Amino acid sequence: MIFSESNANIAGALARSWAAIQTPKHNAKVQVVTKKGGKYTFEYTDLNGILDAVRPIFIENKLTIMQNSYSVVENGHTSACVETMFLHESGEYVKSFPLKFPAAESMQDFGGQITYMKRYSLAAMLGISTEKDDDANGSSGNDYQYSRNNSYSQPSSYPSAQNAQQNRQESSIDPLKITVPFGPHKGKTLGQIQQEEPNYLGWLAENAQRQDLKNAAKMLAGQMQPQQPAPVGLVDAPTMQRLTNVLIPLSEIKKMDPDILYNISLQKIKVPYKQSNQLTMPEANLLIDYLEQVSKITEGQMPNSKNLITDAQLKALKTALNAAATRTKMDKTAVADYAKMTLRIPAEVESKALTREQASKMIDFINKLPAAQQAK
Repeated sequence: MIFSESNANIAGALARSWAAIQTPKHNAKVQVVTKKGGKYTFEYTDLNGILDAVRPIFIENKLTIMQNSYSVVENGHTSACVETMFLHESGEYVKSFPLKFPAAESMQDFGGQITYMKRYSLAAMLGISTEKDDDANGSSGNDYQYSRNNSYSQPSSYPSAQNAQQNRQESSIDPLKITVPFGPHKGKTLGQIQQEEPNYLGWLAENAQRQDLKNAAKMLAGQMQPQQPAPVGLVDAPTMQRLTNVLIPLSEIKKMDPDILYNISLQKIKVPYKQSNQLTMPEANLLIDYLEQVSKITEGQMPNSKNLITDAQLKALKTALNAAATRTKMDKTAVADYAKMTLRIPAEVESKALTREQASKMIDFINKLPAAQQAK
């Protein structure tokens, strides 16, 4: 997680909130038809159920939840990304690292994927379990029927004795034999993943909600990755100022959160994520050179004010997004992200920064999106 530079106020607010938050009961049910024709049903807590459970506690502690979804294109492959932030009234915040998955191809699956990722990211930030992590079945190729449980009640208390017994049982399980129940390696053991795609273990160690799976992935990832020596030659104050001087103006031009731009830029120059004060001098200089090059290109590509989206187009786009959200049963942000991804418009470009041509294409595309199919 990433904290604001000052966190004296939010630390206490989060501590009080986490002490009061309890695991919410399941409020949704999914019947899944597998690719092979089999069926199974499971219950879980959907995104609205989590928000309903924590919102009163967060309001009491002057906290709000913000989630941002966007897409990025890397090496010709599009990924869907979600970030979750807890913002305190003081301006202090804590936010997640971007949760990233290969983007689903169809609109309905993309919308379901974004919702799934928001739920997964929020639950991970809150430290709660929403069993089961299987509500993105559409993007896995399975057919499914969703229903909301209207008998949702207040969260139940933690079964601490049962958890303790479960933890003792988990300690005797061979980590290589633990099966992953979701994602691209669904159904495979950690031993198989270690052989086929060892880097995925690191992702599981950071993002898995099931504690036994997370602990096992950490153990196996640690066996494969020797401990790195402490970094030397860290960035100095003048270089840090140079980085700030190029990063902040560029983020304003591109209408992006500076932290998001920083993270994406590190990926572009192939530097593993780290806080800016942990960069080495060569890494910091490489990052500054990259950002300066992007600034020059961006300034040359900035649309003339006469070519920017008109007020009428902006109003038409908002109307199209509202109608599409109702028609497709998708979040408006997910609809916009899907349209941008399809039309090859950079995800970070906000509506008011679109060109007239981009706006026209988005409005036309969104108005043609089909309605969601009703479950039989």
